[in-house]
Amino acid sequence: MKKDAYNRILEKTFDLKIPFAVLWELTYRCNLSCLHCYATNRDGKGELSLREIEAVLKQLAEAGCLFLTFTGGEIFCRTDLVPILRSAKSKGFALRLFTNGTLITPERADQLVEIEPLAVEFSLYSRGPAIHDRITGKKGSHRQTLSAIRLCVERQLNTVIKCALQKHNRAEFRSLRDFAEDIGARFVFDFMLVPADDGSRPMARHGLSEQDIYEFIRTHAAPDRRLPPRPDLSAPLCGAEALRLVHAAALAGELGEGAAEHGAVLTEIHSQAAAGGVGTCVP
Repeated sequence: MKKDAYNRILEKTFDLKIPFAVLWELTYRCNLSCLHCYATNRDGKGELSLREIEAVLKQLAEAGCLFLTFTGGEIFCRTDLVPILRSAKSKGFALRLFTNGTLITPERADQLVEIEPLAVEFSLYSRGPAIHDRITGKKGSHRQTLSAIRLCVERQLNTVIKCALQKHNRAEFRSLRDFAEDIGARFVFDFMLVPADDGSRPMARHGLSEQDIYEFIRTHAAPDRRLPPRPDLSAPLCGAEALRLVHAAALAGELGEGAAEHGAVLTEIHSQAAAGGVGTCVP
């Protein structure tokens, strides 16, 4: 199969060891306490200063980085976020911002217009406030996040609504997808929850089971589509990539007669996890 230009660029960056895409946790501080979060240390100790961050940005630019994603914690907990974003923009990065949106005011939304990020991506767990606020641990967070989403959409920023599907909100999929479509935002979702950095396992309490995921795909995938080729599971997969295979099939609407084969893939993924062959990197 002929490779497209993007994949040729990716291969070249791998060969030359260029950090083509970087995800950077600017802070562990967060104003929410999500049930499924892997970050248990939210005191902000050890954060890089603005000067240190600018030095790293310079190194990344010199190394050839193009796509740069800022995440947390909650990035807007940093009072110097806008200077950081301006510095990153001046170096030509394609910026993506991950946020819960609760700290975005009209003034900050106007500043984002100046920055021109590739995308601003919001975590939203339900269409109504009850489930979302239960997951985030903060009453009123749903209202604040919706306000921020609308501020960005109104300013024609590329706005993405993201949802970590779990036991508490799996029934919210259609309403969130439809809401995103109605307001002109993109919608993406994931099943992947990972162990916390203190060794606890929030995914065991809140994550969907293999059967839950299988039933979700059966319910939401188009029946006239076929699964993509079976992935190579001979080598260990990181946890994020393992369930992303499942996620990709659901997003593409690919189920149909491949349901039995898909079940076998799921079983093999979970067998690897039980044997320690699936890691816990964050998607």
